[in-house]
Amino acid sequence: MRKVINNQLIIDEKPVGYFCFGKFVKPVKGSRHMLRKPPAWAIDAWAFDHVIKKKADFIIVKDSETGINYTVEVALFDEKKGKMNRGFDEQYFLPLSYWKKEVSN
Repeated sequence: MRKVINNQLIIDEKPVGYFCFGKFVKPVKGSRHMLRKPPAWAIDAWAFDHVIKKKADFIIVKDSETGINYTVEVALFDEKKGKMNRGFDEQYFLPLSYWKKEVSN
């Protein structure tokens, strides 16, 4: 089940991200969540199509292990995304080359 409660995006009873001032923020542990082939970040396809595109202008993936924030415009993600299903429902992915990287303070 997918839903938004108090700006939190919940998928299968787990919070996977939140909305804040026109941004969808997805906290991750890069060693566990970053795709290896191709190196990319992925977003649940249903959530992207039905919620994120309507509520956010940017996606920020915050890697708690490296302190790096990866940012991309929702429109660019939508234009360049790939589609996959590796056992976690359909997801869209965007290679790292499209993301702006910043070390968080």
